[in-house]
Amino acid sequence: MTGMTQMKSQRTRRIDLLDRIKGCYLGKSIGGTLGMLYEGHEGFTDLTYFDPVPTRPLPNDDVDLQIIWLRAMQEHGLSLDSRVLGQVWLRHIDVHPDEYGIALWNLRKGLQPPVTGQHNNYFTCGMGAAIRSEIWACLFPGKPLVAAHYACQDASVDHWGDGVLAEMFMAALQSHLFESLDIGVSAAFALELLPDTSRLKKALRDVIAIHSGGTGYADARETVRRRWGSHNFTDCVMNLTLIMLGLLYGRGDFGQSLLCAVNCGEDADCTGATTGGCMGILLGAAGIPEVWRRPVGETIAMGDYRGVRPPGNVDELVADIDALHSRFMGADLPQARTPFAPAAAEDFSDATPWKIDGEPVYFDGIRLDIAAHAKTPGEIITLETEVAFPIRGDIQAMICSRGLFRLEFDGRCMGMKGDMANPVPSFHRVRGGRGYNLRVETGRFYTVKITVYPAMPIPDLYVSFGDMENRHLTVTYR
Repeated sequence: MTGMTQMKSQRTRRIDLLDRIKGCYLGKSIGGTLGMLYEGHEGFTDLTYFDPVPTRPLPNDDVDLQIIWLRAMQEHGLSLDSRVLGQVWLRHIDVHPDEYGIALWNLRKGLQPPVTGQHNNYFTCGMGAAIRSEIWACLFPGKPLVAAHYACQDASVDHWGDGVLAEMFMAALQSHLFESLDIGVSAAFALELLPDTSRLKKALRDVIAIHSGGTGYADARETVRRRWGSHNFTDCVMNLTLIMLGLLYGRGDFGQSLLCAVNCGEDADCTGATTGGCMGILLGAAGIPEVWRRPVGETIAMGDYRGVRPPGNVDELVADIDALHSRFMGADLPQARTPFAPAAAEDFSDATPWKIDGEPVYFDGIRLDIAAHAKTPGEIITLETEVAFPIRGDIQAMICSRGLFRLEFDGRCMGMKGDMANPVPSFHRVRGGRGYNLRVETGRFYTVKITVYPAMPIPDLYVSFGDMENRHLTVTYR
């Protein structure tokens, strides 16, 4: 090959790469917009197109946080790690659903990753990290273990265990896909990154086996839901199986792949967005049908984040990514090891003081294992503490537990709750519990008394206090 021919070949490859990166983010935007109105839907749907048809992309944290990470990579370069990303959270991000809120709460208490992803975190296996994988795949296309390394740094801020592995898997699959252009081949490669003990690995292998066995789409999604479903619609193991259903049963068709994922419900904006990102890499921007591209367009719709300048459109985003390709060319790049083992949970406690039936106990602030303190299975358990708040005015208490409980605050009965729903302790979508509006002053302690009535098995109890913007409050106990 002559020098001129080689230069032309390299230029063609670069143009093809940039088209696939653009396709990734167009697909991400299209899929997220398609699924947004069906987020949290617990049953199947049968969409055949957008309903309703949009006129612009909808803002979505699936893309928003990736833009913040891009800016962080521009500032810090290859030294970017979970500690730096934790500081980026504190500087720019004030969003509080689920694991995001827990991570910020932990960071503001002075904790550092990976403890911020583990401590007090019911949502270690939420989808919040897996949806951020594309930035690492697009920064390191064809280098899946490098992409997985940075995905691990990212996910460790607000996740642990399978929640970290989920982003690593998706980043590796997407990075590998730039070279293989084959979903099955790239999925097989990315699966080798996961330890055999991972529930996520078992679930994804199961979906692949179901598809390989010739099961039709309708039966496959019923089987997958039955085996890997969760009461928490953001569970990453469940939702990655739905993404894999979309990628396998879509058979290379962009729209059909998105519909197969989104029609499974659950975290539908995230499953649609991630499926769309994968299909955009596979097909390139030029391969995404105009019927899907036209309603959403190419602008970047971003939420409100402090001090972050969004790209004006997808082309500008791609140009920013390409500039980092040039900057990192020839550098020594870190890689994730295969198979990867997440860090062990660190032994850390807030030593939050409560009393159970008059005896002092300590727990980590959000979850109390009542069974460890119950003397008999059928007893009524009473928990008491005194708490002071850092703000005055309206706040909320979130109490979650299976079965029946009663809350008293400052000597007043605030009400009872009773059902056997599995808890989801998140201020903006409390399940298996109640949110109580309270009015408090600073400079005084309030008595909190929770009575938990007999249930089998003996349930856990989740307790947290927040402001009216759903921020967890760091309160003082005595």
